[in-house]
Amino acid sequence: MSIVEQQPASTPALVNIFDPYQEISKNARPHWASSITIGYLIVLVFFGGFGGFAAFAPLQSSVMATGELRVENSRKIVQHPEGGIVAEINVREGQRVEQGEVLLRLDPTRDRAQSNTLRRRYLGALAEQARLLAERDALESIDFPKEVLNELGDPEIAELVDGQRAVFRSRQASRDGLVKLMLSQVDQAKAQINATKVELSALQTQADLIAQELGSVRELYEKGLERLPRLLSLQRTQAAIRGQTGRLNGSIAQYEKQISEFEQRVVQMERDLQREVAVQLDAVGARLQDLNEQRPVISASVRRLDIRAPRTGRVIDLHVFTIGQVIGGREPLMQIVPEDEDLVVYVKVKPRDIDSLNNGVTKVQVRMTSFSQRFTHPIEGYLESISSDSVQDPDGSPPYYRAIIRLDATSREHILHDTALTAGMPAMAMIGVGEKTLLTYLIEPLSRSISDSLREP
Repeated sequence: MSIVEQQPASTPALVNIFDPYQEISKNARPHWASSITIGYLIVLVFFGGFGGFAAFAPLQSSVMATGELRVENSRKIVQHPEGGIVAEINVREGQRVEQGEVLLRLDPTRDRAQSNTLRRRYLGALAEQARLLAERDALESIDFPKEVLNELGDPEIAELVDGQRAVFRSRQASRDGLVKLMLSQVDQAKAQINATKVELSALQTQADLIAQELGSVRELYEKGLERLPRLLSLQRTQAAIRGQTGRLNGSIAQYEKQISEFEQRVVQMERDLQREVAVQLDAVGARLQDLNEQRPVISASVRRLDIRAPRTGRVIDLHVFTIGQVIGGREPLMQIVPEDEDLVVYVKVKPRDIDSLNNGVTKVQVRMTSFSQRFTHPIEGYLESISSDSVQDPDGSPPYYRAIIRLDATSREHILHDTALTAGMPAMAMIGVGEKTLLTYLIEPLSRSISDSLREP
């Protein structure tokens, strides 16, 4: 037993005496230990520095939004309210035009015909009104207005004027003929009255003579010197003269009544003519008023046959290409991009980012994506306005908030120099909303996911 117990104790001693690698291992241990220590230090410094940077170094936070350059007052859409047939095209895509320059000209056939018809109706109504005024005032001729007289070179207008003169002469002759007829009847009645008065005068003379003779015969009869038949004969003659005198006086009264009636008929005829003229004048006046209201409309329609540029700028989105093309009312024909107005950037902000922009954010950087990204730096700007509610385009794209960004003139000049900006250029805006650390960027999605997962549905 004692021998067996001593063997384990003696074995290490033998190993220590005869192990050649034991001494080598003891000599190499300090070298490996220092390398490991250095590695640990490097890892610690790297991750410690990175962690400190992530925890404390501020990083700029911004909202990205895409959009395009637009003129401040937007493009001017060229339209025509009624439409028509294109007769002339004076512009092409991209052409620069001045305000008031004729862009297109429509076929004038329909509008000119309407204008000429309205003009003839208007001048005809003026001529008729002048004729009625001459009838009302019993003039010898018609005093046509200068507006009518200036158009007598037009055969149709001259025919209208001649027609009114013919109507005036005809109505004047008809009226004069009626008046003359009435006056002639009055004259005849007066002549009959005069003849009757002469006859009455003769009868009165006879009556005076018969009265004298009757007085003498009566005296002689009373003395018995004259017969009764003679006396009765004179009395019958005297009574007949008195009856005839009464009839003549009645005739005179009848003639005088006829004269009064004729005169009243003349007056009534004049009143009827005046009333008829007044009614016609009212009708012509109403017609002239209606025509006067139509004239500016038709004149404007004729003027609109020349479609003019609403302002100075360049033509884009041209839709008219051929002579004879039919365009509809209010159909967009082209757009004019003004050149003399400031350019602003219209961008679409996603609804999820709108909360970040409602805290007085103004600083913006705009990158023109149509330029080379390697050589063009972002342009400074500021956020001018944000729509109060989300909007959605007619194409069914997702809703967004419209933001307007105004470029800083100094930054624009410094970055772009003489490079021109054109409406419609695409742009990307980086709207600064504050600062966050890298650690916050890394932890925030994880913490949000954990917070959402721990909520009870």
